[in-house]
Formats: sequence, C-alpha cells, structure tokens
Amino acid sequence: MPIFYTVLPIFLAIAAGYALRRTGVVPADGWSAINLLCYRVLFPVAIVEAIAPADLSFGGVIPLVAVIMGSLGLVAALVVALRGPLRRAGVGDPAFTTLFAVATRWNGFMALAAAELYLGDAGVTILALIMALSIPLINIANIVILVAHGSAAVSVRMMLLAIAKNPIVIGCVIGLVLNRLPVPLEGWPMDTLDLVGRAALGVALLAVGGGVSLRRLSSVSAPLVLGIAARPVLLMALAAVLGWMVGLDRFEILIAALVFAVPTAANGYVIAREMGGDSGLYADIMTWQVVLSLAVLPLAFAIVGLPV
Repeated sequence: MPIFYTVLPIFLAIAAGYALRRTGVVPADGWSAINLLCYRVLFPVAIVEAIAPADLSFGGVIPLVAVIMGSLGLVAALVVALRGPLRRAGVGDPAFTTLFAVATRWNGFMALAAAELYLGDAGVTILALIMALSIPLINIANIVILVAHGSAAVSVRMMLLAIAKNPIVIGCVIGLVLNRLPVPLEGWPMDTLDLVGRAALGVALLAVGGGVSLRRLSSVSAPLVLGIAARPVLLMALAAVLGWMVGLDRFEILIAALVFAVPTAANGYVIAREMGGDSGLYADIMTWQVVLSLAVLPLAFAIVGLPV
C-alpha cells in the first residue's frame, strides 16, 4: 500500500468535520462539547494507552533519541527566540502559542501507522518509546507557553497549578506510573483503554475540520506561512541532517525524519481552543501540513532508499 494512503484518511477526516460543520449536521453549539470530550477524556486515555505498555529501555537507540529530542529542543528554542520579531510584525500572543504548538507537537499515531506498514515491529517499538519520552515534555512546554502568554497575569504558582491540573499531563503521569508497575498491564484494562483511546484521533480530526474556514485557509499570513514551512519540510530536513551528522543508519534517519514529516498533533487544536490559543490558525496550519505530508512522507522514504 503506498504511504500516500496512510496520510489520505487524515485529510478526509478533516474534510468530513468541515462538512459536518457547514451542513449543520452537528450544530454549532455541539462542537464545544466535542472539544471538551477530547480534551478531558479521549486524549488523556489515548496517552495512557500509548505510554503504559511502552518499552522505556533505551537500549542501542540513545543516539536516535538524542537526535529527535535535540531537534524538538532546537525548534522550541527557535520559536521562542522569534517572539520579539513576531510581536513587532503584529503577531499576537494567541497566534504565537499556536506557532509554538504546530512546530513542537507531532502526530504520533499517524507516524505509528506509517511505521507499522513500512518499518515493522522494530520501527513501531522505537516510535512508541519516543512518544512516551516526548509526549509529557511537549505538553508541559506547550502549557507553559499558553499560560505565560495568556491575557491574564500569571505567577509561577499559578503556572505550576495549571500544569498539574491539565488532563493531558495527568494522562502522561498515569501512563508512566502504570508503565513502572511490576505486573504487565494487559487483558481487559488495556482493551478498555484501547476502545476509548481509539476514538481520540478520529474525533479530534473531525473537530479540526469543524474549525477550518476556507476563506481563512486561502488567505496568506505570516503565521500561516511560518507554520506550514516549519513542518513538515524544514524540520524533517533538520532531523535528517542531525541524524547524518551523528552517524545514524538509514533506518534510524528515516525514523527521525518521520517524527517531523507527519503533521502536527490534532489534540493541539482542542488544547488551543480550551486554553486561549488561536485554534482557527491551528486548524488552518494543520490542514495545510496534512496536504504537504501527502508528498513529503513518500519523499522521505525515497531519499533513504526504502520502497513506498
């Protein structure tokens, strides 16, 4: 199956959400409840499901993990460094928090789907490890940015409380605690988590589509261009170059590139909506990133010489 078809369902799900919103099948006041369900229930459960059974032993993949985490750190630092120029260019705080989110968040479930099809069990295991390590850090960083650049004055105590009470962070903590239990988590507990967690990506993509505006989607703005340029093209190239510099093999370079070749995570849209970010801009950037991924993912595989 061409990798194109791994990305296409994401785009079609967003389009379906847009159609549901435009036709009124889901009333306008119903989308708030959908976003709240994703934010407080579906995403935390999906995160617990991803982290709890993950093999968190680094083994021989320390250089690969270092490249990916280092790339994420460089990206985060770069976006923060651009805050001054962006403010002078008229980019407000909500748009800035969204730019930080679309650059640092990645659609791990989509990356896992591609890895399962083309990289086998080894690729899936490594990506699950990277998800388990990066999800808590990415979410904490994004919550700090959202709280720090919100409209209200925020103390350190208030920021720490916001992090501690955030459902996504709570899901990460529960997943890590369950991961360290001496008894393997399997059977009906994992089946229940899987049943609920599987709904997270699909419902979130519908919510993203519900937030898309074709008029806004087609209008060129500096934040939109920056968000589209950052991921998947520039960040994928950065990860690939860093991987080559530290001596990763082709398989490892592809995994590093895959983290940044996929679009940003759908949960960021809901979090932006719930915590005061620019959710409309997030939906627009993610939609364009999905379209780009249709071309970039096959290109990533072709560059390292693997069939697509």
